[in-house]
Amino acid sequence: MKTATLSFLLLFCVLAANGSGQVINGEKLILESTFPYIHFIRTGETTHFIDSLSNQLSYYLDGEYRFRVYDNAKIDALVVDSQGISVAGNGLGMQIAIHQVPTGQEFGITSLSSANGLHNGGIGFQVDSALFPFFVFDTANEEALSVGGEGVGVGTYNANAPLHVYTNGFPFSEARVRVENDLGGPPVQREMFSLVNNGGSKFTFTDTNSGYRWLFATQNNGSFVCSRSGTNGNEFVITADGRVTMGPGPAINFNLAPNGNLQIAGTLTQSSDKNLKTAFASVDPMEVLDQVASMPIQSWQFKFDEPELRHLGPTAQDFHAAFGLGQDDKTIAPVDGIGVSLAAIQALNIEGIEKDKRINELKTDLAMCKRQLAQQQDQLKKLLSRLDNIENMQRKK
Repeated sequence: MKTATLSFLLLFCVLAANGSGQVINGEKLILESTFPYIHFIRTGETTHFIDSLSNQLSYYLDGEYRFRVYDNAKIDALVVDSQGISVAGNGLGMQIAIHQVPTGQEFGITSLSSANGLHNGGIGFQVDSALFPFFVFDTANEEALSVGGEGVGVGTYNANAPLHVYTNGFPFSEARVRVENDLGGPPVQREMFSLVNNGGSKFTFTDTNSGYRWLFATQNNGSFVCSRSGTNGNEFVITADGRVTMGPGPAINFNLAPNGNLQIAGTLTQSSDKNLKTAFASVDPMEVLDQVASMPIQSWQFKFDEPELRHLGPTAQDFHAAFGLGQDDKTIAPVDGIGVSLAAIQALNIEGIEKDKRINELKTDLAMCKRQLAQQQDQLKKLLSRLDNIENMQRKK
């Protein structure tokens, strides 16, 4: 205390000696002691005890330190100038800066309490009167957030992308990115994820255990592709005009053309499990055959077909009018076409059986007629022979 008092007296004397009041170059205040410090005593304070800490500048009030600067502080750890306050932290550059601005805006770094949603305090950044648009919670994990030359790291201080989310079990159990919109009111479709690029955009899924890597991308020609590494081609493609093809790789096993034509390299299989069906009803194959016989069957083209491409079959309107099958009169389900064909085949089979039966009956009748005719012919021969004998006997007389 004596040293501080003496220093202030010396400073006062120097200023008094310089009657002009101009700034004096050189040292203004010198503290020399084994434990140099400045002690401020408030009037009426009864406790004047201060810890003896070497080589520090401190402000002690009401039994607590309000401000301390240690002798091992980094270079430019705290700088206050005409631009504001800068905190360097490592002496190589600013990490936190509070700059003065010429408007009414306020930008502050504030210690927060549990009243702001925190447990034991934290750091918040405030602009104007906004309620701290940025928080650093006191519960933040180690390396939860870092900003470096390569980008922002979440869970790592070695970010190698503009945004790098990483975990190996610490500090997070999973490396996840969640985009959530919890607005009230009726459901509304909103854009939640967007990739914007001057050219094609892509993203990948990589399994570091199996080595599989899937790529999803848009190409410069407007196509969207999905491919797996190692197949030398695209497993799935949607072209700009709406064509859909599937691989694997360069093979095309599925081709849905923009005009609706579908080509597959394998077998088309539809479900027809009895356990999936109900409301069974019998049909009269002969009636179905009559309806097929009366239904117009024509050769035709789709309006979008090539000139040389033709098809054969009924229209959906005629098919629906004849059988009342399907969901509308614009389409024919393959299963319905197959059912009608099989019923007509059954009718033809029934007709064939009936005709075979009739033919067999006619054959039996014919055989009987032949036998009767043979018998009649035999009797006729016998009668003719007797007649010949009678005529011979008469001539001899």
